[in-house]
Amino acid sequence: MHPLGLGYIAAVLHKNNYQAKAIDMFDWGWDKVEESIRQESPDILGISCLTNARANSFRTAGIAKKINPKIKVILGGPHASFMYQQILEHYPADVIVIGEGEITALELVRAFQEDKDLSSVAGIAFKNNGKITVTKERLFIDDLDSIPFPAHGQFDLKRYKKEGVDVDKFLVDIITSRGCPFKCLFCSSCKFWGKVWRYRSAKNVADELEYLKKNFSVDAFNFSDDIFTMRQDNVISLCKEIIDRRLNITWFAQSRVNCVSRPMLEWMKKAGCKTIAYGIESGSPGILKTIDKDITVEQAIEAFRITKEVGLNADAFFMVGNPGETDETIKETCALIDKIQPHHIVVSVTVIYPQSGLYELAKQNNLINDDYWLSGRPAPAYTVEWPESKLSFWRMKILFHFLKSKGFGYTVKKMLSTPRKNIVTSLAGLFKR
Repeated sequence: MHPLGLGYIAAVLHKNNYQAKAIDMFDWGWDKVEESIRQESPDILGISCLTNARANSFRTAGIAKKINPKIKVILGGPHASFMYQQILEHYPADVIVIGEGEITALELVRAFQEDKDLSSVAGIAFKNNGKITVTKERLFIDDLDSIPFPAHGQFDLKRYKKEGVDVDKFLVDIITSRGCPFKCLFCSSCKFWGKVWRYRSAKNVADELEYLKKNFSVDAFNFSDDIFTMRQDNVISLCKEIIDRRLNITWFAQSRVNCVSRPMLEWMKKAGCKTIAYGIESGSPGILKTIDKDITVEQAIEAFRITKEVGLNADAFFMVGNPGETDETIKETCALIDKIQPHHIVVSVTVIYPQSGLYELAKQNNLINDDYWLSGRPAPAYTVEWPESKLSFWRMKILFHFLKSKGFGYTVKKMLSTPRKNIVTSLAGLFKR
């Protein structure tokens, strides 16, 4: 997806008459990164810092400081927010934005421009005479409609085509809400966005859809909210806006199995929704309880039943390796797949992210400590109970079970003779058919 966070911040700065350029360097070589920074010659460089891309963020900061030590380097995003002290102690960042960044970035730019004391800016951490200063907490933005649309025009939107999605065109990501009231063990989203779920009005979201279609010929969208259907009345209002404006778009969303109803799904179908993906994680009631998922197997079965009955594709996200996982719980997941018959599935090995409950559990079991994030390695698998080889085996077992349930028996037999390094590629090819 294109970096919406940077797009939002650029839009806020533009609105307040600052020159700002958002650039997606995700797949660039380092020579091109350096060339771009030299060419743009920024006074301030803001860098998004995600856990699995943190090494690239730090290297980009280092390149900027090598080019011009006077460039103010700001890091933001989940990883920077959670590990700000470690980053300021070890990497060339001037300021860390903690949490939601739009208002903080604007105030920070003004502070630099006016040479004001950074302590006046809420929601940041910075070095002050060799010591790390953390300012007062930044309050979350209550009125999301007050934020301008992301600076979509600064990105080549046609770059962003999703693999495995049933649409032969590029998709533009939209976020309609922030925050999560749930507390899943493996997730840190509520720590970053807050536990209070905030949402944009249906009119505001429809305005952005209409703007993108009119100005960039976009007619396929992915609502990348953690819980798109948290407020079903707002979803229905959005669907009515899409229909009344005759936008004629295709779109996708993801949600929870305990946050849907038949009337809402019927409206989603009428308004052009093609697929809704549900985070189920496990077919084991015991695992669901352990990870505080706050859903039941019965709710999953019912959600998939009504989703398919109204004519929508129903996809499922599963995980392997959460605390308490066994061969028996994997069998329960396979049994649930047989009952719900998802259109597609994604199976992930459970990994550990900073500030998640799972991270604290892993630290208690001496699997990891904060020094791990000084390496460039990706977020590690949760291997307190089982080695990663076992987790990978379980993942493949669920994938093969799903393929067999879809009638791909011959393909599975053929894949069993495929060299191990090519199996994942083969699976990706199947999912795109």
